[in-house]
Amino acid sequence: MSKSKTKGYGFEREVAYSLIEGGYKVKRTGNDNIAGIDVIAKDLDTGAFLIECKRYKGFSWNQLVGMLNKTLEFALDLKGVPILVFKANQQPALVMYVLRGVYTVVQFEDFFNTPFLKRPKGHTFLKEEDG
Repeated sequence: MSKSKTKGYGFEREVAYSLIEGGYKVKRTGNDNIAGIDVIAKDLDTGAFLIECKRYKGFSWNQLVGMLNKTLEFALDLKGVPILVFKANQQPALVMYVLRGVYTVVQFEDFFNTPFLKRPKGHTFLKEEDG
């Protein structure tokens, strides 16, 4: 597995861990192979979020819009709100979503009302958390 793949995989697991700790029911889609969606997070108040996770050295605005647009396409037949959770080096985790044609970026903590956490070494996901 390439370094960029392992970095992204680790970030995906941190997103899932943070959401679980924040009270969301989380399913990682890695084995289901749902293109463009890495994590599905549900809670009683907001329904489901269809989340694509990206961790790179840096991003341009056009790259982010393109990634979110792909996730929107993949999510057309699924029930839930498609969002992009991303992080650049030395930057906070952010969430990008589109509402009525307006692309918005906010901090992870502000969007989900839970902190972004580092997954403790050795932590494994329980079956109900992973699906």
